[in-house]
Amino acid sequence: MSIYLGSQLVSGGGGGGGGAVGAVRDSDLVRSESTAVADTQLTFAAEANATYLVSLAGDYQSYGGNIYGQILLPSGASAYGKWPDGNSVTTESLVNSAGVSVYRFELTFLVKVGGTAGNVTFAWRGDNAYTAATLEEGSWLIATKLS
Repeated sequence: MSIYLGSQLVSGGGGGGGGAVGAVRDSDLVRSESTAVADTQLTFAAEANATYLVSLAGDYQSYGGNIYGQILLPSGASAYGKWPDGNSVTTESLVNSAGVSVYRFELTFLVKVGGTAGNVTFAWRGDNAYTAATLEEGSWLIATKLS
């Protein structure tokens, strides 16, 4: 099991198969982009020809706006899961609507990686370039390798 707090390994790193991989945000991150941008902390390295059960959760603030997200995959990988609006997790979609306080989202989905290893990453943005969103410290992307 290898879990990172930001870029610092806080659990695992040993050999052996299976187990959990992933990361936890070590600080708040504010964004004001109009397209989803990869979160450099909420990512994990997926092995080729492996299957993962992935859990994504976050606390966020978006004053008067929303938060949109998308899962980025290695070439040839597939994801099985949907955002609350019914779109695939690999499509930039509305994750949750916000107001002026902290909200939480949680999502579980499956990732099947083909012959090319690579990163599985949460990309996200606020409503638009004029409405900032904050993804808070402690948000996580954790995956359990099934095969």
